[in-house]
Amino acid sequence: MSEWQITQKPAYLADFIELNRDLQQAVIIALKELEQDPITPRGSVYQRFIRDKVTR
Repeated sequence: MSEWQITQKPAYLADFIELNRDLQQAVIIALKELEQDPITPRGSVYQRFIRDKVTR
């Protein structure tokens, strides 16, 4: 099985801590899923983040 590593830009942490706790938890779960299997399409996850970002 392949191992994947997700990297972030330095501004990621600053943006991340400004999110509400529910959205932070959703991001953490999504990142864990991407690390396990980055190939599988996840349109429903992406759409949820776009909707949450627009409504903030």
